[in-house]
Amino acid sequence: MIDITYFHRNPSSGYSIGKVSRTYISEIEKTENVKHVYIPAAKAGLWSILKNMWYAYRHQNIIGINHITGAVHYLAFVLPHKKTVVTLHDIRFFEESKGLKRLLFKVFWLYFPFLHVAKVVCISEETKRKVIKYHLCSPEKLIVIPNAVDDSFKQIEYTFNAINPRILCIGTGENKNLYRTIEALKGIPCHLRIIGTLNSALLEHLQSCRIDYSNAFHLSDTEIIDEYVQSDIVSFVSCYEGFGMPIIEAQAVGRPVLTSDIYPMKDIAAKGAVLVDPYDISAIRTGFMSIIEKKELRDEIVKEGLCNVKNYTPMYVANEYLRIYHTL
Repeated sequence: MIDITYFHRNPSSGYSIGKVSRTYISEIEKTENVKHVYIPAAKAGLWSILKNMWYAYRHQNIIGINHITGAVHYLAFVLPHKKTVVTLHDIRFFEESKGLKRLLFKVFWLYFPFLHVAKVVCISEETKRKVIKYHLCSPEKLIVIPNAVDDSFKQIEYTFNAINPRILCIGTGENKNLYRTIEALKGIPCHLRIIGTLNSALLEHLQSCRIDYSNAFHLSDTEIIDEYVQSDIVSFVSCYEGFGMPIIEAQAVGRPVLTSDIYPMKDIAAKGAVLVDPYDISAIRTGFMSIIEKKELRDEIVKEGLCNVKNYTPMYVANEYLRIYHTL
C-alpha cells in the first residue's frame, strides 16, 4: 500500500480540476492510503502564495508520494523533489499573457516548479507538445495521462429529434467559440441549450440570430448529467482546450458530438465525433446539418464514441497514476 498525499487548490478557486481529480482518486482510494490537503488561500497574491507554501510544507508526505493535482504548481518548491508529481491541465494562462506577467508565469508557475518534481503529468498530447515547444520542462519528465469520465455518465437510449434537435453547449468562455456556434445555427430549426453565464454580447447575438435557446448555470453534477441525457447533439466547437471533458461525457451518455478538428479535441474524440474547423462558421453549420440529416452518420459516431470512452475510465486512469507512483 502506498501513502499518497494529494494537494488541491482552494475549492473556491474553481470546480473543474477538483472534479476530474476526484474521479480517478476515488478509484485509487480503494487500494491505497490517501490523504487530501486543500490549500487555505484562493488568491494568487504574494502573501497568499507564501501562506499556501507554508501550509503545504507542514503537510508534506515525507515517506510517501506528494501529488499536486493542478494549478498550484508552485507548491513543488516545498515538497520532496523525488517524491512529488504534478498534473498539468493546460498552459492557456501562460500563452495568453505578455511581458513581465508571461515571464513570471513561465519561471514561477511552470519551469522552476517542474524542475523540482519527479514527474509532470500532461492530460493530453497537445499539452505535452506545448510544454516541449516552450521549453518548460525536460521531455524525460513528461507523461501523458488523460482525464477520466465519471462512472455516473452512462449510456441512455433516446429517439433523436431530427425536426427540432436540442443542441447542448457546455461553457460560455471566449475559448468555447459560442459566438460562431450561434452564427452557424442561424436559420436551423433547433433549441440551443447553453450551460454557463451569458454576457450581454452573447445575449444580443442570440437575439439578432433569432435562436431559440435556454440557459442554466451553477448546476449540480446530477443536473449536468441530465443535460446530456436530454440533448440530441452535444456541441463543443472550442478554439482552445487542455482536454475537453464534454466530448467524452457526451460519448459516455451516447450522444452525437460536434467538435473541433484541432488538438487536443480531435485526439480526445477519436472517431466518435464530427470534426469541423472551429474558425469557419460555414463548416460548423455543415457539421450540424450532417448530424441532423444523416442517421447512419449519427449512429456511427455514437457507436465509436461508446468504444472510445473505454480509454477514459476511472480505473484505467488510476492504474496509470499508480504505475508512476510505484517508480518513485
